[in-house]
Amino acid sequence: MNIKEFETDLIRFRDMQRAPDFGAVDVQTLPTVVTALSVDMLQLLSQEAGCVHEQLKARATELRKQLYLDWPGNPLISRASLFGPLGLANKEVRWTKSIAWMVTPGSGSSTLRRAAHRVLIDNLLTLSLCPQDAEQWIVEDEHFVCSDKTKGRIDIYLEGPSGNTLYRVGIEAKVHASESDSQLSKYQTVLKSDAPNEIVLMAFLTPTGRDTLTGDQEVRSIAYDEFLKWMLPVLRAHPEDEAAPFVHLLLADMARDLCKSRGVDHAAGSSEVSIRLMQIAKDFLPNEGEHRDH
Repeated sequence: MNIKEFETDLIRFRDMQRAPDFGAVDVQTLPTVVTALSVDMLQLLSQEAGCVHEQLKARATELRKQLYLDWPGNPLISRASLFGPLGLANKEVRWTKSIAWMVTPGSGSSTLRRAAHRVLIDNLLTLSLCPQDAEQWIVEDEHFVCSDKTKGRIDIYLEGPSGNTLYRVGIEAKVHASESDSQLSKYQTVLKSDAPNEIVLMAFLTPTGRDTLTGDQEVRSIAYDEFLKWMLPVLRAHPEDEAAPFVHLLLADMARDLCKSRGVDHAAGSSEVSIRLMQIAKDFLPNEGEHRDH
């Protein structure tokens, strides 16, 4: 039995407990978990479940307070939303366009956006760009690539110098969709063939930071919560920047909707409760082949 099945059975059992005729319930109708645990143990476990959930809620509340005291403008504790009211939380293109805008440098860009660009390049390529080089970088969303065998659009594309070396960076971002067969490797091949003397990197941005499904080589996998960690200090350092309100909303939505940790409220999430319940249940589960009377 996996964690989700255990949690479902326990919830069913707790609902059955509340019924007036619980004492007369046919054993055969009890959830699967009851066949492994005695009713007395399940009652104790149900009480423990409530305690665990309350403890996790209290921990989340305390963490929220600590984050607020440290930084009242922290997007991790913000309930404001950019995409939610517009029904765009799951629209991948809106995310990639917004991220590309946030990391665009240049003379017409704000101080925050130029700083976000330098932080991104530093983390992807381990480069500390000087201001003169950073100003020469270009950023595009949906950058078109084409060759005899490959045609497509890279979600976020960055190109520019560091000293005497030129770099090309492609970021393919996924929210719920899957990539096509060897998609990132094909894009990387096209970028390298177009500029054989430049350094090329393809990055794969997903909620979990997973590798590509087809095992594309030389691809940097990044989770949204990793990207969020890079950008939070940038926002904090530029609270009065003209781009700060938009970036705050963008990062708040990212923490809430795209990060595997689901923001600070994850501390009270059902998955962690389920894991705790499974750990408790192991103390009461019979060994394989054993049976208990109910």
